[in-house]
Amino acid sequence: MKHYNGKVLIIVQNLPLPFDRRVWLESQTLRDNGYKVTAICPKSKEFTKGYEKIDGISIYRYKMP
Repeated sequence: MKHYNGKVLIIVQNLPLPFDRRVWLESQTLRDNGYKVTAICPKSKEFTKGYEKIDGISIYRYKMP
């Protein structure tokens, strides 16, 4: 079982991950430092899945109103 330093939830309101480069780099840095990272962000034409795990980061996407 992998040990985590803690858990981090990131909420993004304008761009999907991993397209939002700044937030994606922050997420990877947290992961690399032992945190379990989960992100909630909007869907887009390129990123339509409601859930996926990329490079160990859990991403939940919602439909923009």
